[in-house]
Amino acid sequence: MDYLDLFVRYASLTGPNRKRAMQADFSALRTRLQAVLDASFHERKQVKRLIHFAVPAQALRVRAIEADGIRLTGSLSSLVGGEECTIITSDERMYIGTVRKCDAGLYVRVDEMVSTVEDIADLGVQTGDWVEVNPNVLVTKSRFIKARNLRAISCFAIVICVLRLLLEDKRTLARATEFCLCRDGEDSGCHENCDGFGGICSPEDFEESIRIEALAITEENNLDEYSVAIQGKVLEQIAKEKNIPYKAIQGMGNENIMAVAFHVDGLSERGHEEGIRAAITLLSAYLSE
Repeated sequence: MDYLDLFVRYASLTGPNRKRAMQADFSALRTRLQAVLDASFHERKQVKRLIHFAVPAQALRVRAIEADGIRLTGSLSSLVGGEECTIITSDERMYIGTVRKCDAGLYVRVDEMVSTVEDIADLGVQTGDWVEVNPNVLVTKSRFIKARNLRAISCFAIVICVLRLLLEDKRTLARATEFCLCRDGEDSGCHENCDGFGGICSPEDFEESIRIEALAITEENNLDEYSVAIQGKVLEQIAKEKNIPYKAIQGMGNENIMAVAFHVDGLSERGHEEGIRAAITLLSAYLSE
């Protein structure tokens, strides 16, 4: 399995298409995995585990439509002018534009023959529509992966890789497991009930829980792109037994945490296949033992 293929796929898709792909991929894998479980699995009392992870939120939205462009609201404060973007309407028409900066904030000059507010509205663009900056996805010969939204999609991509690996190796979940997602940047209690995703997100309801994270490498945390970052004795024990390269996470409370670390330079985020593989190997071992 080429782990980076999934990262490239999810990073390259636009918001609604990415959301549908994520839901479909997870639901199909979860169904296949459940189908191969022995019937006795459901009859025994098992320790229930929670695997908690985030998926990308809607970072930029249409705030207002004006004659000179589309005003934006959102969280990409480091965005610079001149970035190419895609506007996605509620009926999923897509328009290319260029992000501009002005004193009033961010706006998009749409690449269509428009000169009035009515012209832009006639395209189907409305307040609240999804806007995505070009992700600029790249995989280098030395197996580095770079993308604008790499951290946002990485937690989900790791879970999908692990489920695929379990199926390919004919392994099953060792214990009853719930998967729960939240939108990136929202409170951990927020979640979506959608096909294939668990809807219970409180760690207190489970005897074991792991939060999957994507962390930025800093001088203070001493993380790197070539190992998995972990917090928790169970995870550390598995990493040692399986000779999985890891770094200990400091100062993140008492939760069990597993993370891939990325270099972050503004909107550019970079990781490496070695760190991604370490995280996938660790989580697959945890889930199947």
